[in-house]
Amino acid sequence: KYMSSEFYDLMDIVQNLSVQSMKETIRLQSSQIFLQYLIDYPMGSQRLERHLQQAILNCEYEYEGGRLSAIELVASIISKFPPQILEERSQLFFLPLVLRLVNDDSQKCKDAVSGAIASLLKRSSTDTVQSLYEYIKRWSVASGPDSLPMQKASAQLFGLFVDSRPDYIRGGSTGALLVASIADTLQDKSLDWELAYFNLTCVEKISNQLQSLLPDSHHIWPMLVTLLKHPHPPVMQVSSRIIYCKLSTLDASKLLDSGSFVASNPGSLHEMASNLCRQLDVEDSVFVEPTSLLAIKNLSWLFRAIRHSPELCYKEQDSPED
Repeated sequence: KYMSSEFYDLMDIVQNLSVQSMKETIRLQSSQIFLQYLIDYPMGSQRLERHLQQAILNCEYEYEGGRLSAIELVASIISKFPPQILEERSQLFFLPLVLRLVNDDSQKCKDAVSGAIASLLKRSSTDTVQSLYEYIKRWSVASGPDSLPMQKASAQLFGLFVDSRPDYIRGGSTGALLVASIADTLQDKSLDWELAYFNLTCVEKISNQLQSLLPDSHHIWPMLVTLLKHPHPPVMQVSSRIIYCKLSTLDASKLLDSGSFVASNPGSLHEMASNLCRQLDVEDSVFVEPTSLLAIKNLSWLFRAIRHSPELCYKEQDSPED
């Protein structure tokens, strides 16, 4: 390969263009050229380290288009670099990307960061994943006036771990401890709504991919029923999705012998129906059509279940007149 000090200087310019150019096509072409240079062109470890640090730093660029281009370049580096180089620099990528996930005000950039973190987790060894997971566990139990952003970040990252490395979450007691931690968090009645939403999103992913971690006997199910009446639409919607996916696996005419959380929690049928009716009876300012459609689907199932198993509608100390 042709080697020249001027060529390295030229690549610094190309890297800047990949972020700072006002034209999307130039940003894209510059990113592709720079990525190929990183992969194929000979360079010392110090120069490589400098390029990677600059690529990470560019993710903080002021304008959304350039920031998104920088994040996508980092994601491409993560997906195409040799595993050994990636392993040695996992924290170099992971921690700044987490900060972007928490602090970026662009949903496009947040989605791109999530994809980059997911790719990093998929390509990392179990030992590296374990070390990164330990960071998140510490953030999830952080305390103090500034702890909420760390807790929100950990809840989002737990969901990425479930999506990207279900094999790791499934192993040992990791998954059971995660679900127990989420259940403890959701018990707090004064819980910040965004923290509740991120934890529920993680529960939804667990429900879809690792159903064995959410048996019907788990005490998290009554919490999900209660959260159906949460005042914030995003929390209502994700709670409804989880409940809908669960109810769709049950036969509404054979609940008594099903061993489901509905059968083991008398009164849950009435509570779910009541909370779902509240979702339909909201102010126009907080009306969300997908949430209302889910409520109608859930209520249709519940009405069939109530007709076949009226004895499950109320708790033992309750009566229809209460």
